[in-house]
Amino acid sequence: MTDEYEDLRRKYKPDRIRVLFVGESRPASGRFFYKGNTVLYRATQQAFRAVYDRDWRNATDFLDFFRCRGCYLDDLYPEPIGQADEADCQRRCREAVSGLAERMKQWAPQAVIAVLLRIEECVSQGMSAAGLRVPFYCLPFPARWYRRYVEELIAALRELRDGGILDC
Repeated sequence: MTDEYEDLRRKYKPDRIRVLFVGESRPASGRFFYKGNTVLYRATQQAFRAVYDRDWRNATDFLDFFRCRGCYLDDLYPEPIGQADEADCQRRCREAVSGLAERMKQWAPQAVIAVLLRIEECVSQGMSAAGLRVPFYCLPFPARWYRRYVEELIAALRELRDGGILDC
């Protein structure tokens, strides 16, 4: 059985991941960053637009640009968490650290951006277990903190671009 979400995610996986974005899990709603229909997608595209001073005709164009820059969004937990309570979210994320660490070790990104404050510790543990010592940013999720997410992502992207990590 194939997973349409993971198939779509793989379609936009760069050959070399330079900047690994890490979310908690894909939405339970059926929306998905790689479908271009989430608040995370819109906020991320807005930040890239500000940094690169360009616009895209559609989601496919932006996602191709995102991939070309070596960016990739992976999730800490492989299944939607949905409306689980905080303790359950934390338990699931802790359980997922070893898998994230293995992927990080394999991909060896040059920077990591966590896109939810509550997963900072788990992502940091994954980086340590993978032996990664690269720039790490942890941003608030844009559903609640849209403007802050965009502003902080713009700052991170400019640093990474100016450091040569986001060259295409």
